[in-house]
Amino acid sequence: MIEINERYSVGSDKDKNIILYEKVHKRERDEKNKTWVELDETTDVVRGYYPNLEVLLKSLVKKEIIGTGLKDIETIQKKIEELEKIIKKTIKLYYKEK
Repeated sequence: MIEINERYSVGSDKDKNIILYEKVHKRERDEKNKTWVELDETTDVVRGYYPNLEVLLKSLVKKEIIGTGLKDIETIQKKIEELEKIIKKTIKLYYKEK
């Protein structure tokens, strides 16, 4: 797997799909309080299957921009610039490993 950032990574199913994984904290149920408690342990959850890395990264940009809450143009622009750097690095790593 190739790490995109602290939250997402990319893998392959050795067939035809590129897979987007999101790192999430495991949770356990506190029956006494009827709530979920977040643990320190994380796991990778599949967030999507894509035909190629470029499509996956475009989808990730949409997810991340929407995740900003679309509060203002400056926030969105900073997120786009950050993702652009990450995408360039990820593409180089991905094609270097193949």
